[in-house]
This record gives sequence, structure tokens and C-alpha cells, in this order.
Amino acid sequence: MQGRYPGFFDYFVMEQHFRRFAQSSARLTLRVLRAQVAHAAQRLTMSGERMTLGARALLHRRRDRFAGLELRLKASKLANAQAQRNRIARDRERALRLSERARRALATAMQRQQSRIAHTGQLLAALSYKSVLTRGFALVRDERGHAIRAAAAVGPGARLNLEFSDGRVGATADADRPAAARASQPKSVASEQKPAPPKRIAKPVDQGSLF
Repeated sequence: MQGRYPGFFDYFVMEQHFRRFAQSSARLTLRVLRAQVAHAAQRLTMSGERMTLGARALLHRRRDRFAGLELRLKASKLANAQAQRNRIARDRERALRLSERARRALATAMQRQQSRIAHTGQLLAALSYKSVLTRGFALVRDERGHAIRAAAAVGPGARLNLEFSDGRVGATADADRPAAARASQPKSVASEQKPAPPKRIAKPVDQGSLF
């Protein structure tokens, strides 16, 4: 059958394709295309409005959030500043108290040092040779300022410096002093350095009463 009537089947297939094309072309008319374009434009407009509203809502939420954060930041800033002021005031009071304590401690230490210095000065004055000079003694020095402790160290005509409690006086040793006295002086000085035991003095038999 197919080999006998080949054009019939081709015509049938072509007719089916033509029907489909006609149906598709009927749906693609200018009116339909305009309606689809209008519908797409309406959908696009609605989507744009929705996006605008969403952006505005998001902007308002972000603005409210930032406003709340700003208020919290200002409050925390004020609280931190007040806390820092209070801490500075406490540290200042503490520094003032410590400075006052340090001033009192320094004054007490200075008073103690002054008392100690005064006591040491009194002790030094009591142990100094100048306190001996106030009792009528004199300090003998040679020309070089060295103290002379023995008469044998003084030569005839030597220049001496006598220091009293109220000043100094220059003097010259005697030139006619015997040499024997000068030679025997070291023995006496040695005997003075090493004191001999005191001798026992016997009482005279014929000593009468003075009254």
C-alpha cells in the first residue's frame, strides 16, 4: 500500500504540520503579543514596586537599628566619661592623701634628723678640745700648725701659736732655757706617759696641830 500510494501519506503528514503551524500562528498574533508584553510590563512594574517597598522597609529598619545603636553608644559614652571622671577624682584624692602623708613623714624625718644633728653637735662639742680650752687650758702649735704635746719638742726661740677659747696668740719660746732640762724632758714625758704607782707618804711624828 505504501509503495502504491506514496503521495497520500506525505500529504497527510504535511496537513498535520500545517495544522500545528496554524494553531501556533494563531497564538502568535499581534494582539496576543501586545497582551503578553503588557502583562510582562505589568509584572515588571509590580516587581519594581515590591522591590522599592522592600528597599524602603529595609532602609527604615536599618535606620531604626542605627538610631538605637547611636542612643546606646551615646549612653555608654556618657557612662564611660562619668566613670573616668569618678576614677580620676578618686585617684586625685588618693594622690592628695599620699602627698600629705609624705609631707608629714618628711617633716617628721627632718625633725628627727635635726634632733640627731643637734645631739651629735652637743656630743661633739663636749668631746672637742675646745671645751677643754674654756676651762683655762691652751693648745700649743708650731709654725706648721702641728700640735705640740711636750716641752722638749720646743726649741729655743721657736715660734709658737697659742690657741685659747676666745682666740689665738703668737709667742716665742725662751732662748736661755738650759739644754739639760731639754735633754731630761723626754724621760719625764715617758714617765708621764707611763704613770708610776703612787708612793705612800709617812706622817711626821712631831707634826703639831695648826689650830
